[in-house]
Amino acid sequence: MKIEPGDPVILFSGPNNIYFSQIPKEDQKIPNKQSEANVKNKRLIHNKKGIFDLASCIGKFYGQKLFWDENNKKHWVVLLKPTPELITKSIIHRTQILYRADISLIVLLLDLMPGKRVLECGTGSGSLSYALASSVAPNGHVFTFDFHPQRIQYSMDLFEKTKISDLITVTETDAYSDNAFLVNDPTHSVTEHSIDSVFLDIPSPWNCIHNVTSVIKHFGKLVIFIPSIEQCNKITECLHSSGYMLIRTFEVLTKPWGISFTNSDTADSDDEDPVVTGKQVDNTENLGEYVNYQLPQFNHTGYITVATSNIY
Repeated sequence: MKIEPGDPVILFSGPNNIYFSQIPKEDQKIPNKQSEANVKNKRLIHNKKGIFDLASCIGKFYGQKLFWDENNKKHWVVLLKPTPELITKSIIHRTQILYRADISLIVLLLDLMPGKRVLECGTGSGSLSYALASSVAPNGHVFTFDFHPQRIQYSMDLFEKTKISDLITVTETDAYSDNAFLVNDPTHSVTEHSIDSVFLDIPSPWNCIHNVTSVIKHFGKLVIFIPSIEQCNKITECLHSSGYMLIRTFEVLTKPWGISFTNSDTADSDDEDPVVTGKQVDNTENLGEYVNYQLPQFNHTGYITVATSNIY
């Protein structure tokens, strides 16, 4: 797929160098990139690898490999189409966000599929919202709520840039007030018992269960992200007394591993490592032996509680 002005793109230079950007409308040549980078021209991404002009992506294809700086052919960059996993790793984290392992289980427990209507309370940086929208596309819808006006605006900008705003309705609300999740919109509205699944990531979820109960369908899935086990006890007791069933709590722990070569000449950086770059190597004897090593691990992120609505 050819990249056009205004398209979103993920710049991938290695597992630890992933950037989300939007291709600019203008593509005229910049005569002095260094001076423009110093004044933070949004067309230019400036880091230790050099200065990358986003306009150079116009007319290229997703999956195509370019060089970070046209004057330095050492550092490469691959143009990738946004996916939920890449969005999570590349966007600015304005709040503590959920990561791939938790998001995967949440999407599974919510029982999402194309056409479903899902409600999220706690938009945050929009990482999970993007994953939810991708799961219910093309004919489903995500209703996401947050109380912070600036975070809402940042999230709406992200959804516009990634071209999924048609799948998401963002609303400012106080989750603990009565009827907080009812949305009277001519295109996408939330009425009583019209939501298939609900996700909560808020400080006191037990204080808004009455609002969830008013909008969730019978046998609908409710998933709650909770940081501490004491809060799990409290929300479980609340769900029992509110008529929910099949209440379970999970903790997701992942242990990532890397594979590299013992020869330091080829394994010094992501730009040189054939395992990362996929570069064909003529003489494998000079690479040394494969080495397995554990990558940085998120030990504890939180607990995920799921329940099924049994309320008519």
